[in-house]
Amino acid sequence: MPRLTHNLLSPLSDVGCDLDRMFSSVLERNFARPVAGKSDSNWLPALDISEAGDVYQIEAELPGFQLDDIDVTIEGRKIVISGQKETGQAETEMKEAAADADEQSAATEERIFHRRERRFGSFSRTITVPVHVDATQAEAEISHGVLTLRVPKAEAARQHKVEIRGN
Repeated sequence: MPRLTHNLLSPLSDVGCDLDRMFSSVLERNFARPVAGKSDSNWLPALDISEAGDVYQIEAELPGFQLDDIDVTIEGRKIVISGQKETGQAETEMKEAAADADEQSAATEERIFHRRERRFGSFSRTITVPVHVDATQAEAEISHGVLTLRVPKAEAARQHKVEIRGN
């Protein structure tokens, strides 16, 4: 008896590959390449929010941001992390150096970007924690592009053991 070598699911596999290619190209075109010179206003930094005892810890990935680029405000249960990063500082410094030398060179010419993936512009993230926090005791530091924010719970929100009295 002859053996069948035709895979009956082959047409479905081809359709799956076609759909994969179609969605990949749409996503790459719309999301992977922001328009040159425009801020990517949909960008938000990735966050990790954890709780240990009476302290909330928030870590935000902010590569390329400097201390002066970031603001943290706390009110009640809301913690707002916002920032703004200007487009490439090296680009600006190169143009200023060329202008100071009063030269017409390639450095002063407008660059044409074929692909621009580094993000710049502004962002704002609001985190609402379950209980009020003590904003006066909050601590923040940035190291290697990661902002670490430690915010203790307000005294009224901390767990207290109630002593039970008997007759």
